[in-house]
Amino acid sequence: MVRSLKELIEESEIVKAKDPEKKFTTSSISWEIYEALLGKLEDNSHYRITYLDGVLEIVSPSFRHEKLKKRLGALIESYLDEEGVKYTPMGSNTLKNRLKKAGA
Repeated sequence: MVRSLKELIEESEIVKAKDPEKKFTTSSISWEIYEALLGKLEDNSHYRITYLDGVLEIVSPSFRHEKLKKRLGALIESYLDEEGVKYTPMGSNTLKNRLKKAGA
């Protein structure tokens, strides 16, 4: 098990990984287009889609990314358990909350 962030980042197996992330970013995307894209890709768990203020980002995470994510999550969960902090572990979920701006 990983005991520190330094150990997590410096692990030679992870540093040497040749598994690049693929990323696509575009702007001026409407909320409706974002929701339509989510609908088309809902059965495909490989892509991570984020949207904020008209900017859409689609990422195909690398093996290295996923491995770091899991290890960092385990490190944080261990810390929270040790400190007695209540938490709810969550996987990849989509938060759809369209914020209304003042005056709109």
